[in-house]
Amino acid sequence: MINLIDADIVAYRAASSCEPTKAKPHLEPPEVALWRLNDIIERICIATNSQDIECYLGGSDNFRYKIYPQYKGNRTKEKPHYLEACRELLVTQYKATVVNYMETDDALGIAQTKYDGNSRICSLDKDLLQIPGMHFNWVTGISRLVSPLDGLRAFYRQLILGDRTDNIPGFDGKLRSECPKFIQKLQEPIDEMTEEIDMYNHVCDVYSEQVSWADDWKTPMHRNAQLLYILKNEEEFWTPPNGPKEESMPSS
Repeated sequence: MINLIDADIVAYRAASSCEPTKAKPHLEPPEVALWRLNDIIERICIATNSQDIECYLGGSDNFRYKIYPQYKGNRTKEKPHYLEACRELLVTQYKATVVNYMETDDALGIAQTKYDGNSRICSLDKDLLQIPGMHFNWVTGISRLVSPLDGLRAFYRQLILGDRTDNIPGFDGKLRSECPKFIQKLQEPIDEMTEEIDMYNHVCDVYSEQVSWADDWKTPMHRNAQLLYILKNEEEFWTPPNGPKEESMPSS
């Protein structure tokens, strides 16, 4: 089984581990970051009993910025010193694919769909749990199989909450770092649904009841859906389940 590795997270964690902290006030040398990167990849291969890997790194021109210029606009933290060195190692030693026009998540979703049961996504990103197939969290060591129904439910639950990390507001226009109980209550009906159209209609009801959107709740809801949806095919983007399939890049 092929390990599809979210190399952005691997590179960031390896580079960040060398940054100064209160307990460790000095920047560690770059060799330490590169050693830790190699160690993460090795541990993934050992834990999954597979040396067959494909690594994916984010590039430029993500189409989501055309849909929503404020996408990820809340990320102001400086990048770790050795991030570029880690990315370079992933490209030269592990032949990582640099993904342009979309996100690493999309490339992982497309690859997982293409391999049709012969791959596993290795990542710490919960957003990827909308992609059917095997998933491996290399920090917890937990593997799980996501069914197509599980993936749909994860997507529509996220559409209610939004994603603070990416600056995507939730159903009421607010950004939240956690999912409070009242939002969990709004999400719960989705877990009992088996048809996508029912999930979509439920989320429509949740958005439409918010006075913050005035009469135009569908525009922000559909925008958020396009931002949150992870591609499974290079030419098919999110559209409402009762509408025509979109086969061109979304525009702003």
